[in-house]
Amino acid sequence: MRRLIPRQSPRPRTLREGGLNRAVTRSALVFLLASALGMAYLASRTPALASLLNPNTVPPEEVTELSAKGSAGPLPSVEMAPGEAADSAPALVGSSRSAEILAAQGLVLDQITVSGRVLSDTQDLLDAVGVVQGAPLMAIDPVLVRTRLLTLPWVASARVERRLPAELHLDIIEREPMALWQHDGAYAVIDRQGNAVNVDPGAWAHLPMVVGKGAAERAAELLNLLTTQPAIAARVKAAILVGERRWTLRLDDVEGGMALRLPAQDPADALATIAELDSRDGLLSKDLAMIDMRLPGRLVVRLVDRTGKDTGTGDPGEGTSAHRPVPGGTQPHGEGRDA
Repeated sequence: MRRLIPRQSPRPRTLREGGLNRAVTRSALVFLLASALGMAYLASRTPALASLLNPNTVPPEEVTELSAKGSAGPLPSVEMAPGEAADSAPALVGSSRSAEILAAQGLVLDQITVSGRVLSDTQDLLDAVGVVQGAPLMAIDPVLVRTRLLTLPWVASARVERRLPAELHLDIIEREPMALWQHDGAYAVIDRQGNAVNVDPGAWAHLPMVVGKGAAERAAELLNLLTTQPAIAARVKAAILVGERRWTLRLDDVEGGMALRLPAQDPADALATIAELDSRDGLLSKDLAMIDMRLPGRLVVRLVDRTGKDTGTGDPGEGTSAHRPVPGGTQPHGEGRDA
């Protein structure tokens, strides 16, 4: 007896095995062919692209990743005699031959632009770039230019971009001058982080003055405190950090103004109390040499001595003298010490 085996119908072809697969293959081949033709055309037009695209000769990041702010504005072109900038010119990116070929294609430095510049000197920025107008744009090293910019006194951070075909752009963030710091026989302009800025302090005598060891690092804290009482803040000419723990404020005059001794704990409450008493009774309009708020719940005042004697600010051991800087002058003795 013959055994009947049911005949199996052929398995239908799936869409993946059919036309779609062939269509995808054709699309991939067309894309690869077009890419190869494009690269061949570019290589024929600019042979230097081959070396510039080599990862062994190009830095992984052409532009330093840093934020910047401010509006852009043009800088004057750099005009130098031949060979003048040879020692300061940035290192080549890739081979000099590649840079020459790209320069022949028109990729040369025509202008330098900058954003974020307020206090930095224009010529200092140009000197930091250190290249001549007409130099090959691709021969400028953005990392080296950024390093030079960071040596300038007002530049806190920088970003450098080569913008084709002929522009070098500088994005900088400048330090914000916050106060004058008087300490150890010297004056210095400090920014909001308490860092000293290497500029002439005599040109910034209008800034609030902080005096004493540790005052630079705590200056931002003090200015934030003063913003809670703007009427008093407008009269503060100097602030002495006493024993690195509390502030004495000088009103109206750096050397002979009324002294407000704030406590180490809760200075904001003490300042608010003084502001309330001034609003109600005109406390700060009275003929006072000193108001002492160091003891909780107590306010001690001292009248101005009209005999001509130097009454200082109170306790003989405090020594809280503050003086405005004079260019080329020396620092007076006497910084904050509590009795």
